[in-house]
Amino acid sequence: MKEKFLIIPIFIPHLGCPHKCVFCNQKKITGMITTTTVADIKDTIEFFLKFKKGKDRVEVAFFGGTFTALPIKLQREFLDTIRPYIERGYIDYIRLSTRPDYITEEILSLLSMYNVKIIELGVQTLVDEILKNAKRGHTAEDVKRASKLIKDMGFLLGHQIMPGLPGDTDETIFYTVKESISIQPDIARIYPTLVIEETELYNMYKSGKYKPLALSDTIRIVALSYLYYNAFGVKIIRVGLQTTDYINEKNVIAGPYHPNIGEMVKGRIFLWMMKYLLKKGMYSSKDLVTFYINNRELSYAMGYKKSNFILLRKNFCNLQIISDGHIELGEVVLNREHKTTLDDFSKRVYKGIIDIDTL
Repeated sequence: MKEKFLIIPIFIPHLGCPHKCVFCNQKKITGMITTTTVADIKDTIEFFLKFKKGKDRVEVAFFGGTFTALPIKLQREFLDTIRPYIERGYIDYIRLSTRPDYITEEILSLLSMYNVKIIELGVQTLVDEILKNAKRGHTAEDVKRASKLIKDMGFLLGHQIMPGLPGDTDETIFYTVKESISIQPDIARIYPTLVIEETELYNMYKSGKYKPLALSDTIRIVALSYLYYNAFGVKIIRVGLQTTDYINEKNVIAGPYHPNIGEMVKGRIFLWMMKYLLKKGMYSSKDLVTFYINNRELSYAMGYKKSNFILLRKNFCNLQIISDGHIELGEVVLNREHKTTLDDFSKRVYKGIIDIDTL
């Protein structure tokens, strides 16, 4: 049975970060406009712990700013605030996000004393020219060095990438994904680049110097990236920025924003899997074809607003997609005769055995 997690989010907008990347308006990204205090952390923890019942694990997650660039004294204050809750068994561990150029052995030694378990790096891209375009202030080599240190010292490693940065192409995006995979992160997040007010990227967009990815292209790119990561056992834990009062259809100026982008990406993957089985089984347009899907993934197979079902029905008039509690998660079965799994499909796509453009 899948574990139930309670995540206690602590937002530290722009705290500790000395850089201003072209895409960044941390206040709008995190939905916060004030500085986080120790009292804020205590209040947030106490509030979320009310929902602890029935959860298998509880984590505190620092989001937003560059945690390890904070003054050491402030890092200790924040971590010391959480420590009593860990010692009493209310919280299991801490997760934090940071930049790769603010990772050292000394910092990691400190974090290991406070039950920090997961460290996510804002990688964005592993192409130096695009890092420079984005004014990140670090190189791809910094990512590799920091990632190795994190893994060598026993932490779980996360990578966050941003397809669609200035200068990005399909080639550079998939290069980044494959380079990231070679570093062997445990988890990854994919945040397609959005144009947000009060950023340099906004000015670039208004002047015509930057063109964001279209949503349709983004779904394909992210779905393929998802498969590539999955082929190597890297779990994608989020696609797209979380919708907040500031990150929504009204406040994102341009770019592939959609509140259900994660669902749309998974829907595209299931569509490819179903098309693959139909092609493999050589079914005709009038044959009765039935796909069996795990109950929890039926909505992905049907597609966002039933888009997959509608599309497939155009060529197979007797097609149905139904749930079956005996089907494993990530498995697609066609007419009880043919099946594929997400893991196997991912590996075949990565190796080029399956070309999704020919499905």
